[in-house]
Amino acid sequence: MTGAHDVAFHEAAFDKGYFHLTPTGWVRRDQHPFPDERVETWRYEMEQLESDEKECDRLTRVWIDARASNDMREKLRARFGEAVAPRKDRRLTIQCDV
Repeated sequence: MTGAHDVAFHEAAFDKGYFHLTPTGWVRRDQHPFPDERVETWRYEMEQLESDEKECDRLTRVWIDARASNDMREKLRARFGEAVAPRKDRRLTIQCDV
């Protein structure tokens, strides 16, 4: 017979915030003031409803510095990768609103 104390519950995991691509790498800052030297800002959302499910991460570009060239931003992304690295235990979705 299984009692109420024998059942293990997993508390869902959630996280959200902002990552900023800067000339020195990715910086997480969730509230203003954001880094002055940022060239892009990405909204980050993560959820994992069950412990045996993959973590679901979503990155959405929400701001770019119009003064920074596309070439410069691409070079920084090539150097520093994504704000959240892909892993086999997560689903990573990347989209751009701007």
